[in-house]
Amino acid sequence: MSASVAQLRPDVDPLASLDPVLLHALTTHAHEVVSIIDRSGRVLFSGGAIERVFGYAPDERNGRPVLDVVHPDDLDYAQSRLRELLSDEFTGAFDPVAVRVRHKSGEYRHCEITATRLQRAGATALLVLHTRDVTAQARAMARSAAAEVRLEMAIRGADLGLWEFDVATGRMSRTEDWFERHDLPRLPEGRPTEEWYERIHPEDIGRVMQVIDARMAGSTTRCHLQYRIRSRSGQWTWIDEYASVIARNADGTARLLAGVCTCADETKTLESELAIANDRLRLAVDAGGIALWDWHLPDGVVFRTSSWSELMREPARDGGFWCRYEAVGIETMHPEDRDAVDSAYQAHARGEAPTFVYEARRLCGDGSWRWMRS
Repeated sequence: MSASVAQLRPDVDPLASLDPVLLHALTTHAHEVVSIIDRSGRVLFSGGAIERVFGYAPDERNGRPVLDVVHPDDLDYAQSRLRELLSDEFTGAFDPVAVRVRHKSGEYRHCEITATRLQRAGATALLVLHTRDVTAQARAMARSAAAEVRLEMAIRGADLGLWEFDVATGRMSRTEDWFERHDLPRLPEGRPTEEWYERIHPEDIGRVMQVIDARMAGSTTRCHLQYRIRSRSGQWTWIDEYASVIARNADGTARLLAGVCTCADETKTLESELAIANDRLRLAVDAGGIALWDWHLPDGVVFRTSSWSELMREPARDGGFWCRYEAVGIETMHPEDRDAVDSAYQAHARGEAPTFVYEARRLCGDGSWRWMRS
């Protein structure tokens, strides 16, 4: 066949009778590139949009193999799809063809191609191709896919569980692998059930429901909850949950909520162990009649246990077991002892002594001097 549509035989295809000027007028401002190819796969006609989309003048592509601008990695696939399109035996629907097409500048563009067969006497005579540049969408999808991978890696690395709740449908989607990994209750048909709420610890359920009601009513946007829930094996699991309303109805009530969960078992165990250790420390301090101090050198702040007030015969301070003092208290030391105390400190600071040990007299709250050893 000739490369001119005007020269196509009318008995082969009715498009042969169309004026190429009319074809160009119909296709120049289209968003897609319209091409007509023959059974050999050569381009007979290229719409004027090809210059805007791919940089080629229409005459540059006419008479050329349609596949010679396809990316080498996509060529085998494109050839198999072209054979399928030209086959007279194939009668099904044609799915779009996704390939990369070379721009005149040398850059490859992601394209989606749809085809229509034009037949004569039951045989395929011509193919009309509509080529759409989807590079922007392909790049956006690639960025989105990369972001999804990074998000999944971050979620797994941080051991986070995510959930999203649609108030209207009552359905919750969540990262099931995290909930499975921590042996937490499943959601039948993707909905929180009464049984699920019954698994929350009796001491926590009232507070949990109060927060849930508040965020559903729209009186709060973000909330933080810590609660215990009974796992499928019967153990209590601590959940640390941050949730937020991400979409609201016209009346301000929540329409869509999202949350992130972490397992707080380890944190709660450490908190419990720390509380026990502090209780033991408090007992030792009280029984021994001693006081502990912690001197923060950069700003000179000292923390002393509450027993310090008793040793110094001062009124008790508010603040719990540890009390903050803005000054070291050198002014309470006897003037004759200060040099010895400073020498002991400097020796320890230089690494010459493993500990900072001194004995000095201190002026107490009742006006008396007491010898103390640190």
